[in-house]
Amino acid sequence: MATGERDAPPLPIEPCVRCTGNRTGVESAETGSGPRGTYCRCTASDITYD
Repeated sequence: MATGERDAPPLPIEPCVRCTGNRTGVESAETGSGPRGTYCRCTASDITYD
């Protein structure tokens, strides 16, 4: 564990981020997030930090 890592606040949890793909190699555009039944069934409360 790196120095100061314990003191850092947890990162925000954003499960199931959906993006539009591209062929250029640049960062894809975010099109939504959150549970969506078929492909993502978890919510932020399902994820915890140790």
